[in-house]
Amino acid sequence: MVFDELYIVGSIALDDIATPSMSASRLLGGSATYSSVFASQLAPTSIIGIVGNDFPNAGYELFKNHNINTDFLELANGKTFSWGGKYHNDFNFRDTLFTDLGVFESYSPTISFPNRPQTIILLANISPDLQMTIVDQCPSEYLIAEDTMNLWIDIAKEKLLQVIKKADVLFINKEEALSLSEASNLQEAARFLLSIGPSSIIIKLGSDGALYTSIDKTISINVCSNISVLDPTGAGDAFAGGFLGSLVKNGMDIDLALKYGTASAAIAITSFGADQLIHLSLDTINSYIPKIK
Repeated sequence: MVFDELYIVGSIALDDIATPSMSASRLLGGSATYSSVFASQLAPTSIIGIVGNDFPNAGYELFKNHNINTDFLELANGKTFSWGGKYHNDFNFRDTLFTDLGVFESYSPTISFPNRPQTIILLANISPDLQMTIVDQCPSEYLIAEDTMNLWIDIAKEKLLQVIKKADVLFINKEEALSLSEASNLQEAARFLLSIGPSSIIIKLGSDGALYTSIDKTISINVCSNISVLDPTGAGDAFAGGFLGSLVKNGMDIDLALKYGTASAAIAITSFGADQLIHLSLDTINSYIPKIK
């Protein structure tokens, strides 16, 4: 199938990040931000979300610089969604210091989606209720990709399963896949998730790469070599953006899409916040693909 555009709905945030080596406040972040920046290098991309009147000009410049369509970006009186996190020494774990939903708390958009079947929509990491609100407005021909996190598995599992039934592609990490499926291994977890509805599952394995599974295909991909981690925030979102952007640019070449997802995640973790991605280019992403083990 040939796709020609990508919509991404998710959080647009101002993050406070602390790692073992550095820290900073009010960095550009959010699931939709990271996904859109990387997807836009490969495909026409529209971002769907909301910001407060404290959202900095640097954020608008980031979207403009990458030709991301902001027609569906709402501006509301109040604070932009913000999150604070502190990473442990090995970067595999982090502590959430605070979450302030701001204007995102009451966000429930009404979108007039064009009736073009060659469209992908990514439901980035947001509540299942909001994801379903978007699904209900999408033309049935859209390819629906979904991402999630442990929080929604813990507090809204049944609603999350309802959204997964509607999804064609599911992005999920190892811990989330095992928790949601109550399986003892990844193969069993993948089979369970495929039985719910998606035609393909991408299980993100952190420093061990990613595992793609469909009914008739399984592909493992490793990470980029010789990468220095500065900030893991947004790595999974970047992976989703690069993967789906490649489907638009290169068709249903899953091996290549996995490489673009992996390269995008590698670039994200070597950047401190999304602010540093303003000069990102497709050439830069391409330069990381040979580094994949």
